[in-house]
Amino acid sequence: MWKWLYEKKKVVSYHEAGHTLMALLVKNYDIVRKVSIIPRGRAGGVTSFLPQESNLDASMLTREYLEHRIMVALGGRIAEVVVS
Repeated sequence: MWKWLYEKKKVVSYHEAGHTLMALLVKNYDIVRKVSIIPRGRAGGVTSFLPQESNLDASMLTREYLEHRIMVALGGRIAEVVVS
């Protein structure tokens, strides 16, 4: 049982690191505020972002920002695939 838990935490840590790395690599994206692999509810971990001042108005999101958001979201899964 402990091996399964260890493997799950390892996958979650790679996943959250993937989100974080993509957010740092993409230009003009939100600031990474906090990364946690401690499970909360159904989520295995979480990466929290703090919006930049240019992205505060949620009603006027640009196409570029939305594309970057997709890239950051997929970064978690890509990190899992690359590592395993």
